[in-house]
Amino acid sequence: DSKVTFELIYEELLKRQLGKYELLFKVRPKQLVKHFQIDVHIFEPQGIKFLETDSTFMTNELTEALTKVQNETKAHILFKPTIAQQKKSPELEETLLDGDFIIRYDVKRSVSAGDLQIVNGYFVHYFAPSEMPTFPKNVIFVVDQSGSMSGRKIEQTRDALLKILEDLRPEDHFSLITFNSLVTEWKNTLLQATGQNVESAKRYVKTIMARGGTDINKALLTAANTLDKANYAEILQTHSISMIILLTDGQPTVGVQDVEILQQNIQKAIKGKYVLYCLGFGFDVSYKFLEKMALDNGGIARRIYEDSDSDLQLQGFYQEVAT
Repeated sequence: DSKVTFELIYEELLKRQLGKYELLFKVRPKQLVKHFQIDVHIFEPQGIKFLETDSTFMTNELTEALTKVQNETKAHILFKPTIAQQKKSPELEETLLDGDFIIRYDVKRSVSAGDLQIVNGYFVHYFAPSEMPTFPKNVIFVVDQSGSMSGRKIEQTRDALLKILEDLRPEDHFSLITFNSLVTEWKNTLLQATGQNVESAKRYVKTIMARGGTDINKALLTAANTLDKANYAEILQTHSISMIILLTDGQPTVGVQDVEILQQNIQKAIKGKYVLYCLGFGFDVSYKFLEKMALDNGGIARRIYEDSDSDLQLQGFYQEVAT
């Protein structure tokens, strides 16, 4: 018998999102592991403002396997469950470790011109403006309800939309467009996010069913046109930000199917006035096409992984762009 140890060393730039840095560990060993540990050392010369751990699988027994030590500039987190602590029950050889282990923290910073770090002749200048007001938003959700979205995907999309609608602020304006071979507008304009309008939208979301083809071109042109009409009618607040959020799991199968022509059409319609965010659901989606279309129109694309927490991924994305 011979023993082989593999060590993987890599560097990762932690992004600050919603005021926090986040380290995410996917913990899915699929079996009981004799020597299992997550051992994290954090060193931040500016000082650690706060530190928290989160997990999708933690139990009281597993909490006993977690230790946190922290001082002004350093922190050490150790998660080292024994075989007994990993077991779902003493009789079963099944593991509780199945999900995400997350560490979130932020550093202390003055409200000056940011923080400068110099290492080996290179420098990085960090800016993290805080306490800035959130702009009123005008947002149109464009949701794919074609046949390929049926089942779990459309369920999770509905769940996410119901929660996202609750996150709208009273000064925001919003609308919903669903599409398959046909494009359906909830309303033909944007409405203010009053309690009554949000409740009406939630009732509409619950009726979304998946069937038919995918006409992305017409759906996005309809969204751009709705924003144009709202601007022309002056129903939107001044100094507000207008955005279109597209959620789809496939490629165009109806209407304009040449992705280059589709991208050109959308860019001409948006004319730099609105931001387009594209969310690609699952692995079958043509992600490069969505990414280019988002970048062409001032936004970003994200892949939403088909997982038990897809609805949380969608909500998390919305919270990022909404702030």
